[in-house]
Amino acid sequence: MNTLLLGVSAVLACSACAGASSFSAVDPFSGQSVSLAPGPKKPGQSFTGRYRSPQSGELELVQYGDRLEGSYAYQLCGCHFAGHVSGEVTGNLAHVHFSEATACSPGHVLRGDGELVYRGIPLAPNPPELFGSRRYLTQPAGPRGSAQYQRSLWTAVAVDPRESPPSEEPHCP
Repeated sequence: MNTLLLGVSAVLACSACAGASSFSAVDPFSGQSVSLAPGPKKPGQSFTGRYRSPQSGELELVQYGDRLEGSYAYQLCGCHFAGHVSGEVTGNLAHVHFSEATACSPGHVLRGDGELVYRGIPLAPNPPELFGSRRYLTQPAGPRGSAQYQRSLWTAVAVDPRESPPSEEPHCP
């Protein structure tokens, strides 16, 4: 079981990182335990919005029916990273592919896929949240072996589109 600290107060435990079947979490606002599972979309529910993610920085998503498109950007140790997300939505679950590049490593593009479960109630006082996992290629397939991937949690919380992104970048080693 993997654990991740989201912001300062939300802890997410992934019980099925290999294929988004369910997630257990502590709601960052109420402190109550919640269980999340892929299911039907509630009326008024959409992935469209601006989110803040500890894994992918500022994330902008637009849902067009069952299609999802988006981009993200973040700074890490003086390097600017930019990524693109696209995928399909079924109910409250998005299956996505992503690619990420940085000027600090010209020509190197990180590619992967993942799942995000939407949790939110339209017009509720707490912002919508995304919980899921992603995997990216760490070792291409070679003549003697198969490709290797690294899987990690992927979380985000919706933010007001008028809110400015954080000005500080994370502590660098």
